[in-house]
Amino acid sequence: MKPVFISYVRENIDLVDKLDQELKSHEIEVWRDLQSLNPGGRWKREIRNAISEGAFFIGCFSKEYHERDESYMNEELTIAIKRLRQLHIDRIWFIPIKLNECMIPDREIGGGETLKDLQYVELYKDWDAGIQRIIEVIQLVPPELDSAEEYNKRGDAYHKRGELNLAIADYDKAIELDPDFHKSYNNRGNAYRDKRQFNRAINDYNMAIELDPEHPYPYNGRGNAYRDIGKVDQAITDYKKAIELDPDYHTPYNSLGEAYREKEEFDKAIENYTKAIELKPDYPGPYSNRGIVYRRTGKYDLAIEDYTKAIELESNWPLPYNNRGNVYKDKGEFDHAIEDYAKAIELKPDYPEPYYNSGEVYYRKGKFRRAIEYYNKAIDLKEDYGKAYNNRAETWLHIKEWRRARADLNTAKNMGMNIIASFHNEYASISDFEQKTGIQLPEDIAALLTPPQP
Repeated sequence: MKPVFISYVRENIDLVDKLDQELKSHEIEVWRDLQSLNPGGRWKREIRNAISEGAFFIGCFSKEYHERDESYMNEELTIAIKRLRQLHIDRIWFIPIKLNECMIPDREIGGGETLKDLQYVELYKDWDAGIQRIIEVIQLVPPELDSAEEYNKRGDAYHKRGELNLAIADYDKAIELDPDFHKSYNNRGNAYRDKRQFNRAINDYNMAIELDPEHPYPYNGRGNAYRDIGKVDQAITDYKKAIELDPDYHTPYNSLGEAYREKEEFDKAIENYTKAIELKPDYPGPYSNRGIVYRRTGKYDLAIEDYTKAIELESNWPLPYNNRGNVYKDKGEFDHAIEDYAKAIELKPDYPEPYYNSGEVYYRKGKFRRAIEYYNKAIDLKEDYGKAYNNRAETWLHIKEWRRARADLNTAKNMGMNIIASFHNEYASISDFEQKTGIQLPEDIAALLTPPQP
């Protein structure tokens, strides 16, 4: 890869030195004026060429930059903007970063846009996260690749970013260059699995195993794909093979726990989650998964302990917040549940489950209008959410919104929900509902919720 050009003002040299070292530690070559200019060379021409030919341009903006009346950084920005205008609009090349609280200059870059329209990185707010974002972008630059290993590596970077088609294209190229490169078959299998193309994934895992039958990763991957299509016993066989090949490989223990949980063999599930934790105590997945089993077996305090540990290890993961909220809901600790659901929603606003669960809690608290708001949001995010339609229907009953209740009951029924069983989980009969709530149901709704006569 060609060098990355860093533009900055001298007042920020300490931070730029740190940035320089971060990039170099990831094998990214850097071009800076103090380090890269040749003695006796025509420095302006060298800078111009370095910018124009560089893999990326990083503009380091700061309050110190804005306080300067003049700086050669402005000339570097001019050269960089000229180069940016020549690149395809989707090509990321100019990376603005903020070293401290400041504004990005409002300089035109063409097409009615300015530098402010480029996504910037605020290093001063979270240095490590910001550096990681910069490195991920730089590592995805399309260099002149000439080996299967290089294409496989870039495919991994695309996969990590969720760009599955680009990842698969690179794995294809790696395999084309080296048909015996088992890692790319395994990795392409992972990408196909994420695309839910399970048969293709299994075929790739098979090929990876054929090329290197002593490598545990494709057995674990194939086990996951088998589980996805309901072949749990075949999945278990593959997970056990992965463990046999590498007893210290923590991932298949967690996967095996998932398979046993699906078979409702909870003791075996807990045993394998626990082994995964022993091998990698800082891995949050098995804690979260073991928490699910503890909840299902009524061990609420152990479940809360596991979810709390998962949150401690990965505080930005919404799932354990949602699931811990479910345990608090089961225990009747509704305020704690609502707090956890709110955090899950904050972390992932398009995650429908915590909205649905919040609706359930507010329903139990008798705050029916509030429950409706959350069910509405869950349905907005997941149109085929049968449980949410069913629960919203029952909530409408409590506020005598008969037309809406009818509509939701019929929608839930058409989605395959057993609306009668759901109603009778809470009320023994129509008369039981009417006696407990003081609300008389319309005859047609009562009929919808009455079990058929034998």
